[in-house]
Amino acid sequence: RVDAFAWSHADFNLKHPIVGDLTVRRALAYATDRNEIIQKVAHGSAIPANTDQQPHYSWAVTDDIAHYPYDPAKAEAMLDAAGWKVGAGGIRVKNGQRLEFTLSTQTESNSGKANETVLQRQWREVGAQADVKNYPTSQFFDNSTNGILQGGHYDVALFAWLGAADPDDSAVYSGDNQAPHGQNAMFWNNRTATDAMNDALKTIDQTRRKQDYKIVQQQLALDVPTIILYFQRIPYVYNSDLTGFNPSPVISAFWDPWDYSI
Repeated sequence: RVDAFAWSHADFNLKHPIVGDLTVRRALAYATDRNEIIQKVAHGSAIPANTDQQPHYSWAVTDDIAHYPYDPAKAEAMLDAAGWKVGAGGIRVKNGQRLEFTLSTQTESNSGKANETVLQRQWREVGAQADVKNYPTSQFFDNSTNGILQGGHYDVALFAWLGAADPDDSAVYSGDNQAPHGQNAMFWNNRTATDAMNDALKTIDQTRRKQDYKIVQQQLALDVPTIILYFQRIPYVYNSDLTGFNPSPVISAFWDPWDYSI
Protein backbone atom coordinates (compact mmCIF):
# COMPACT_ATOMS: atom_id res chain seq x y z
CA ARG A 1 0.00 0.00 0.00
CA VAL A 2 1.19 3.49 -0.86
CA ASP A 3 0.07 6.64 0.91
CA ALA A 4 -1.34 8.82 -1.85
CA PHE A 5 -1.65 12.59 -2.17
CA ALA A 6 -5.39 12.32 -2.81
CA TRP A 7 -7.70 13.47 -0.05
CA SER A 8 -11.44 12.94 0.36
CA HIS A 9 -13.40 15.81 1.83
CA ALA A 10 -16.80 17.40 2.36
CA ASP A 11 -16.92 20.96 1.01
CA PHE A 12 -19.45 23.53 2.18
CA ASN A 13 -21.07 26.10 -0.08
CA LEU A 14 -20.46 29.16 2.08
CA LYS A 15 -23.21 31.07 0.26
CA HIS A 16 -25.80 28.66 1.65
CA PRO A 17 -27.91 30.10 4.51
CA ILE A 18 -27.43 27.08 6.78
CA VAL A 19 -23.98 25.59 6.11
CA GLY A 20 -22.66 29.09 5.52
CA ASP A 21 -22.93 29.50 9.29
CA LEU A 22 -19.62 28.85 11.05
CA THR A 23 -21.19 27.32 14.16
CA VAL A 24 -23.08 24.79 12.05
CA ARG A 25 -19.91 23.81 10.18
CA ARG A 26 -17.90 23.41 13.36
CA ALA A 27 -20.67 21.34 14.93
CA LEU A 28 -20.77 19.07 11.86
CA ALA A 29 -16.99 18.70 12.11
CA TYR A 30 -17.35 17.49 15.71
CA ALA A 31 -20.13 15.14 14.56
CA THR A 32 -17.88 13.51 11.95
CA ASP A 33 -16.22 10.24 12.91
CA ARG A 34 -13.36 9.88 10.42
CA ASN A 35 -12.25 6.54 11.83
CA GLU A 36 -15.65 4.97 11.23
CA ILE A 37 -15.65 6.27 7.66
CA ILE A 38 -12.16 4.89 7.06
CA GLN A 39 -13.09 1.47 8.43
CA LYS A 40 -16.45 1.17 6.68
CA VAL A 41 -15.73 2.92 3.39
CA ALA A 42 -11.97 2.64 2.83
CA HIS A 43 -11.74 -0.72 4.65
CA GLY A 44 -8.96 0.71 6.78
CA SER A 45 -6.88 1.71 3.77
CA ALA A 46 -6.71 5.45 4.44
CA ILE A 47 -5.08 7.96 6.78
CA PRO A 48 -7.26 10.28 8.87
CA ALA A 49 -6.35 13.90 8.20
CA ASN A 50 -7.11 17.34 9.55
CA THR A 51 -5.45 19.46 6.87
CA ASP A 52 -4.89 19.46 3.12
CA GLN A 53 -1.27 18.36 3.60
CA GLN A 54 -0.29 14.69 3.32
CA PRO A 55 0.34 13.58 6.92
CA HIS A 56 3.26 11.26 6.14
CA TYR A 57 5.07 13.03 3.30
CA SER A 58 4.44 16.76 3.25
CA TRP A 59 7.18 18.95 4.70
CA ALA A 60 4.54 21.63 5.25
CA VAL A 61 2.07 19.69 7.40
CA THR A 62 1.42 21.07 10.88
CA ASP A 63 -0.52 19.88 13.89
CA ASP A 64 -0.65 23.39 15.33
CA ILE A 65 -4.26 23.96 14.29
CA ALA A 66 -7.74 23.83 15.77
CA HIS A 67 -8.90 20.22 16.04
CA TYR A 68 -12.37 18.73 15.88
CA PRO A 69 -12.16 15.24 17.37
CA TYR A 70 -15.30 13.16 17.13
CA ASP A 71 -17.50 14.53 19.90
CA PRO A 72 -21.24 14.40 19.12
CA ALA A 73 -22.11 15.69 22.59
CA LYS A 74 -20.08 18.84 21.92
CA ALA A 75 -21.72 19.20 18.51
CA GLU A 76 -25.15 19.03 20.12
CA ALA A 77 -24.19 21.55 22.80
CA MET A 78 -22.92 23.99 20.16
CA LEU A 79 -26.13 23.71 18.16
CA ASP A 80 -28.24 24.10 21.30
CA ALA A 81 -26.34 27.26 22.24
CA ALA A 82 -26.79 28.65 18.72
CA GLY A 83 -30.56 28.26 18.96
CA TRP A 84 -30.93 25.06 16.95
CA LYS A 85 -33.43 23.16 19.10
CA VAL A 86 -34.48 19.56 18.53
CA GLY A 87 -37.82 19.45 16.74
CA ALA A 88 -40.13 16.89 15.16
CA GLY A 89 -38.41 13.67 14.15
CA GLY A 90 -35.22 14.71 15.94
CA ILE A 91 -34.30 17.35 13.35
CA ARG A 92 -33.20 20.67 14.79
CA VAL A 93 -35.10 23.86 14.05
CA LYS A 94 -34.19 27.53 14.43
CA ASN A 95 -36.63 30.37 13.74
CA GLY A 96 -38.89 27.94 11.91
CA GLN A 97 -36.10 26.64 9.64
CA ARG A 98 -35.01 23.01 9.79
CA LEU A 99 -31.32 22.12 9.98
CA GLU A 100 -31.56 20.49 6.58
CA PHE A 101 -29.40 20.67 3.46
CA THR A 102 -28.36 18.55 0.49
CA LEU A 103 -25.31 16.28 0.36
CA SER A 104 -23.97 15.58 -3.12
CA THR A 105 -21.37 13.51 -4.92
CA GLN A 106 -20.93 11.79 -8.29
CA THR A 107 -23.47 9.12 -9.19
CA GLU A 108 -20.59 7.00 -10.55
CA SER A 109 -18.54 7.20 -7.34
CA ASN A 110 -19.14 4.18 -5.13
CA SER A 111 -16.79 5.49 -2.45
CA GLY A 112 -18.42 8.91 -2.55
CA LYS A 113 -21.86 7.41 -2.10
CA ALA A 114 -20.60 5.20 0.72
CA ASN A 115 -19.09 8.27 2.42
CA GLU A 116 -22.48 9.95 2.08
CA THR A 117 -24.28 7.10 3.79
CA VAL A 118 -22.04 7.21 6.85
CA LEU A 119 -21.92 11.00 7.07
CA GLN A 120 -25.67 11.27 6.66
CA ARG A 121 -26.20 8.99 9.66
CA GLN A 122 -23.50 10.63 11.79
CA TRP A 123 -24.92 14.11 11.20
CA ARG A 124 -28.48 12.87 11.68
CA GLU A 125 -27.49 11.70 15.17
CA VAL A 126 -26.90 15.33 16.22
CA GLY A 127 -30.09 16.57 14.58
CA ALA A 128 -28.88 17.61 11.10
CA GLN A 129 -30.72 16.26 8.07
CA ALA A 130 -28.52 15.76 4.99
CA ASP A 131 -30.60 14.88 1.93
CA VAL A 132 -28.64 12.98 -0.72
CA LYS A 133 -28.79 14.54 -4.18
CA ASN A 134 -26.18 13.16 -6.57
CA TYR A 135 -25.20 14.10 -10.11
CA PRO A 136 -23.38 12.54 -13.08
CA THR A 137 -19.66 13.29 -13.07
CA SER A 138 -19.94 15.37 -16.24
CA GLN A 139 -22.47 17.64 -14.55
CA PHE A 140 -20.80 17.61 -11.14
CA PHE A 141 -17.46 18.84 -12.52
CA ASP A 142 -18.77 20.90 -15.46
CA ASN A 143 -16.49 23.95 -15.61
CA SER A 144 -19.29 26.27 -16.70
CA THR A 145 -21.72 27.99 -14.36
CA ASN A 146 -24.11 25.13 -15.14
CA GLY A 147 -21.78 22.81 -13.24
CA ILE A 148 -22.82 21.73 -9.77
CA LEU A 149 -19.58 22.87 -8.15
CA GLN A 150 -18.61 25.76 -10.41
CA GLY A 151 -22.11 27.18 -10.38
CA GLY A 152 -22.52 26.74 -6.64
CA HIS A 153 -25.57 24.52 -7.17
CA TYR A 154 -24.98 22.44 -4.06
CA ASP A 155 -25.02 22.68 -0.28
CA VAL A 156 -22.37 20.14 0.78
CA ALA A 157 -20.26 18.26 -1.78
CA LEU A 158 -18.26 15.07 -1.28
CA PHE A 159 -15.35 14.29 -3.59
CA ALA A 160 -11.56 14.01 -3.67
CA TRP A 161 -8.71 16.24 -4.75
CA LEU A 162 -5.44 14.86 -6.08
CA GLY A 163 -2.56 16.90 -4.73
CA ALA A 164 1.15 16.93 -5.46
CA ALA A 165 4.44 16.86 -3.59
CA ASP A 166 4.49 20.65 -3.47
CA PRO A 167 2.11 21.92 -0.75
CA ASP A 168 0.53 24.67 -2.87
CA ASP A 169 -3.25 24.17 -3.00
CA SER A 170 -4.11 27.76 -3.89
CA ALA A 171 -6.03 26.59 -6.95
CA VAL A 172 -8.76 25.28 -4.66
CA TYR A 173 -8.43 27.41 -1.52
CA SER A 174 -7.33 30.89 -2.59
CA GLY A 175 -9.94 33.62 -2.37
CA ASP A 176 -8.54 34.85 -5.70
CA ASN A 177 -9.57 31.58 -7.36
CA GLN A 178 -13.26 31.45 -6.54
CA ALA A 179 -15.61 29.71 -8.96
CA PRO A 180 -16.47 30.12 -11.75
CA HIS A 181 -13.03 31.62 -12.47
CA GLY A 182 -11.18 29.06 -10.33
CA GLN A 183 -11.69 25.83 -8.43
CA ASN A 184 -12.56 27.38 -5.07
CA ALA A 185 -16.21 26.31 -5.29
CA MET A 186 -16.67 26.74 -1.54
CA PHE A 187 -16.42 30.49 -2.15
CA TRP A 188 -14.04 30.67 0.80
CA ASN A 189 -12.55 34.15 0.89
CA ASN A 190 -10.11 34.31 3.78
CA ARG A 191 -7.65 37.13 3.12
CA THR A 192 -5.11 35.92 5.68
CA ALA A 193 -4.94 32.50 4.02
CA THR A 194 -4.94 33.93 0.50
CA ASP A 195 -2.09 36.33 1.28
CA ALA A 196 -0.09 33.45 2.77
CA MET A 197 -0.66 31.31 -0.33
CA ASN A 198 0.38 34.17 -2.58
CA ASP A 199 3.51 34.79 -0.51
CA ALA A 200 4.48 31.12 -0.62
CA LEU A 201 4.47 31.24 -4.42
CA LYS A 202 6.92 34.15 -4.46
CA THR A 203 9.84 32.35 -2.84
CA ILE A 204 11.83 29.12 -2.84
CA ASP A 205 12.75 29.59 0.83
CA GLN A 206 11.26 26.46 2.38
CA THR A 207 11.25 27.89 5.92
CA ARG A 208 9.23 30.89 4.75
CA ARG A 209 6.89 28.72 2.70
CA LYS A 210 6.37 26.33 5.61
CA GLN A 211 5.25 29.23 7.79
CA ASP A 212 2.90 30.41 5.03
CA TYR A 213 1.30 26.98 4.69
CA LYS A 214 1.00 26.71 8.45
CA ILE A 215 -1.11 29.87 8.33
CA VAL A 216 -3.25 28.39 5.55
CA GLN A 217 -3.86 25.20 7.50
CA GLN A 218 -4.71 27.18 10.63
CA GLN A 219 -7.22 29.33 8.77
CA LEU A 220 -8.80 26.28 7.12
CA ALA A 221 -9.26 24.74 10.54
CA LEU A 222 -10.75 27.91 12.02
CA ASP A 223 -13.21 28.60 9.19
CA VAL A 224 -14.06 24.97 8.32
CA PRO A 225 -15.00 25.62 4.67
CA THR A 226 -14.27 21.93 4.23
CA ILE A 227 -14.08 18.83 6.41
CA ILE A 228 -11.05 16.86 5.29
CA LEU A 229 -11.81 13.21 5.92
CA TYR A 230 -8.79 11.16 4.91
CA PHE A 231 -5.89 10.67 2.54
CA GLN A 232 -6.17 7.57 0.42
CA ARG A 233 -3.84 4.57 0.59
CA ILE A 234 -3.53 2.72 -2.70
CA PRO A 235 -3.14 -1.07 -2.56
CA TYR A 236 -1.02 -2.88 -5.15
CA VAL A 237 -1.18 -6.61 -5.80
CA TYR A 238 1.80 -8.33 -7.38
CA ASN A 239 3.50 -11.69 -7.61
CA SER A 240 5.57 -12.49 -4.53
CA ASP A 241 8.44 -13.48 -6.85
CA LEU A 242 8.73 -9.87 -8.02
CA THR A 243 11.46 -7.82 -6.37
CA GLY A 244 12.33 -4.16 -6.74
CA PHE A 245 8.72 -3.00 -6.96
CA ASN A 246 8.73 0.35 -5.17
CA PRO A 247 5.67 2.41 -6.16
CA SER A 248 6.02 6.16 -5.75
CA PRO A 249 3.26 8.26 -4.15
CA VAL A 250 4.25 11.19 -6.36
CA ILE A 251 5.13 9.97 -9.84
CA SER A 252 3.84 6.52 -10.74
CA ALA A 253 3.72 3.01 -9.38
CA PHE A 254 5.91 2.00 -12.31
CA TRP A 255 8.52 4.73 -12.25
CA ASP A 256 11.56 2.40 -11.90
CA PRO A 257 10.97 -0.74 -14.00
CA TRP A 258 14.72 -1.16 -14.49
CA ASP A 259 14.90 -2.29 -10.86
CA TYR A 260 12.34 -5.07 -11.32
CA SER A 261 13.40 -8.68 -11.18
CA ILE A 262 11.48 -11.95 -11.15
